[in-house]
Amino acid sequence: MAKKVEKFNLSDHTLEINPRKYKYTKFDFSEIEDYVLALVGSRDYQYKAIKEIMIYLWGESYKSIIDLAKENWKTKTAIQERFQSEENFLGRIPLPDRLSGVVHMATGARVIIVTGCINVLVSRVSGTLTKYNSCIA
Repeated sequence: MAKKVEKFNLSDHTLEINPRKYKYTKFDFSEIEDYVLALVGSRDYQYKAIKEIMIYLWGESYKSIIDLAKENWKTKTAIQERFQSEENFLGRIPLPDRLSGVVHMATGARVIIVTGCINVLVSRVSGTLTKYNSCIA
């Protein structure tokens, strides 16, 4: 007997960052906004993604990915249906004590854009990330 394959929409399971939830005194996106706009041109979806990534990493609203996951658990029914309990969901998150995550973009060029934004903020980035930055792209 064939095993049933369950399909799900990845977008329904993507953790969303709240772009209004950050400390402007810790990170002011307007400092790099012109640079980001020059990089992305008319691709608004890239602008939004880069802004949200920067807010997540430097906005100090999230202490770890668990904070982000808990916030999304409350609003994403697809996650609730798939994992059945918040404890089960949170228990499956890798690197739970860190600001971690995966940035998935369709082409390597987009990853280079994000890496470029990180380079602009080099003073805010740890020495380890700066040291291995060439490996990101």
